[in-house]
Amino acid sequence: MSPRVTVRRSAGRTSIFRYAARQDWDKIAKLLKPVYTAPFEEAALARFAAFADT
Repeated sequence: MSPRVTVRRSAGRTSIFRYAARQDWDKIAKLLKPVYTAPFEEAALARFAAFADT
């Protein structure tokens, strides 16, 4: 049985991009993609921590 995953792409991305310059949005989106595509919450949290360290 696969886990239930709720994906909220636009709401989360909009709030993150609000604090970044427009010219950096594509770079940030590329770095965040592993977070949004993580199969489990724990993996997403680990990937977000890695993103925060960059």
